[in-house]
Amino acid sequence: MKIKLGDLKEMVTGLYSIQGKKFPVKISYAIAKNVKKLAEEHADYEKQRIKLCEEFANKDKDGNPVFIDCKYDIPNDSLKEFNDAVNELRGTDIDVDIHSVSFSELDKCDTNERYDIPTASDVSSMEFMLKED
Repeated sequence: MKIKLGDLKEMVTGLYSIQGKKFPVKISYAIAKNVKKLAEEHADYEKQRIKLCEEFANKDKDGNPVFIDCKYDIPNDSLKEFNDAVNELRGTDIDVDIHSVSFSELDKCDTNERYDIPTASDVSSMEFMLKED
């Protein structure tokens, strides 16, 4: 599945938020597999984003990036170029092998009281991994 790097954080955060819920085993397994894959990709994205921050940030006398209020100090005259580079990174498509599960698996949540009933937010968080029957 093609995913934009800029969408990874929201996807991982959404799956983390539902990871502890009780869903049918196929759904829980797909969530676990996808969290692992997406978290790895997000970590790689973050490394590249930080490299850009360090490249564009003002440097101290030892050549280390300067921080102000826990943020990289990017000079105003480089801000547009920095933002363009970050936006280009965020817009980059990657191919991720998403573990899909049938949408009908969610029906088991309605018929078995041991499962949590997924909220609209839960379904939205896993929508990318649900396939039509």
